[in-house]
This record gives sequence, structure tokens and C-alpha cells, in this order.
Amino acid sequence: MKRWTINGMQYKQDGNGKVWYRQADDWYPSSRKAPGGRRTSISDAILGSNDTDPVRKPAINIGDVYESHSDGPYTIIDIVAGKVVVEFPSGYTKAVEPATARHGRIKDRLKPSVFGVGCMGDGPHKGKTKPHTCWTTMLRRCYKPDPRQYENKFEGVTVCTEWLNYQNFAEWYIANCDGEHGMIAELVSGKEFNPRSTKLVISQ
Repeated sequence: MKRWTINGMQYKQDGNGKVWYRQADDWYPSSRKAPGGRRTSISDAILGSNDTDPVRKPAINIGDVYESHSDGPYTIIDIVAGKVVVEFPSGYTKAVEPATARHGRIKDRLKPSVFGVGCMGDGPHKGKTKPHTCWTTMLRRCYKPDPRQYENKFEGVTVCTEWLNYQNFAEWYIANCDGEHGMIAELVSGKEFNPRSTKLVISQ
């Protein structure tokens, strides 16, 4: 059985020549051909006003560039099982419906949009929660400090690369928080917030 990886996506070809791709620990039939040939475009149809007259739009091709509503351009890099895989300059990739890619309804979850360094990441943890408040407060102290409040306490202090992705920090927060209390990250050693140098204390 052949196996290969393209743009982080795992593929395999079974004994009958059928290609499969892996997602969330399961394998699904793929429209991709085995190495040496692949599908390079896809068309999506929308229904007309009478729901019986389909209007077919031009094909989306690998290499096409579209613009998201909020996060800049992205490129079509693959077509898998009727969906298109898009990639932002940040390296963030996502498989979406062709119409979604065409209309720009995609967010770059790796875009450093929080104080110019932090990203929300792609995962289950949402904003406007206790972990998110703790994370944004930590980033603000390091990257947009108010000297009147902190008296330069955080001058030169940074946040580790892992925690610049909110999803990673939220996992650590949940594992270390004290029940339902709102917590704040406190640096106990060094000049970098990371899992070894940081503890959570109850926010006053």
C-alpha cells in the first residue's frame, strides 16, 4: 500500500488503486489520483430562482487566488473529496466548500491579529471566556504595556511561541486553573511566559 503526504494531508492508495485521505483519525475517499496525476479543478452549481434551473459557475482551479472578507488573500492548493483546500500566507490551511472559497467566507486562524503577535488558532476554544481574558491580558502586558500601571515590570518580557496560539494557552489554562475563579498569568522566573515559568493566580 502506497502512502504519501502533501501539504500536511496524509494519503494512501489501497490494493484496488483507490486513493484515501486521513482526517481526524479516519480515512475518507479522495478525488486525488495517486502520485503522477491529480484533479486540478472543480465546479460548483447553485440553483436558480425556480430551484430547477441550475447555473454552473466557472471551475475553481488549483493555484487560483481569492480574497477573504477580513484576512487577505488565500490560494487554492488542493481539491479533496469535492472540497477545496485553501492556504493563507501564514501557512493556515482549511478544506471548505467551493462556494465558501469563492465568496471569501474564511478566516485565517493563524493571523497574528492580537497585539500584532497572537492568533486565535484553529480549535474548540473561543473568545470572551476566562482563558481568553487571561491570554489577552498576558499579551497586553508584554506587547502593549501601560507603564503607568505596571511600572515597566514587563519591559523585555515575551510570550513563548507555543502560547502565541490561543488554543495552546487555553489548554494549559484549563488544566491549571482554580475552579470557576477568573485567573491571571503570573511570571515566577525568567523573562518569558511559558508553561515552566508561569503560574495562575486568582484575579483581583
